[in-house]
Amino acid sequence: MIVAYLAEETITAFAGKDTKADINADVKADFFGYFHTELLDIDTLCWTAIGMLALVAVLSVVWAWCERQLRKRALQHLHPTRLEKELALDPQRTSSQITSRGETNPEDK
Repeated sequence: MIVAYLAEETITAFAGKDTKADINADVKADFFGYFHTELLDIDTLCWTAIGMLALVAVLSVVWAWCERQLRKRALQHLHPTRLEKELALDPQRTSSQITSRGETNPEDK
C-alpha cells in the first residue's frame, strides 16, 4: 500500500512535465545485464546472493518474533472479555487454564 502511494506521488510529480527521467530508468532497468558484464565475477555474485538470502532470513525471523509478541499482547488484552463471555454462556464450564497471553498452562507441560 505504501509502494502504491509513493508510486502515485511520483507519477503525479512527473505528470505533464518534460523530464529526463527516462534515461535513468533505462540504466536501472538493465539490472540483470549488469551481472553479465565483467565487473562482477561469479564468486562475488554468489557471495552477494548468499548475503541477500541471509539478510532475508534474519529479517523474516525478526518479523515473526515481532508478530508473535503482538499476538500475545492482543490476547492478553482480550482475555478478560473472553472469560466473561464464557461464564455468561455456561457458568458450569471448566476453564482450559490457558494463560492470559495464550500460552499453555505451565502445569500441563
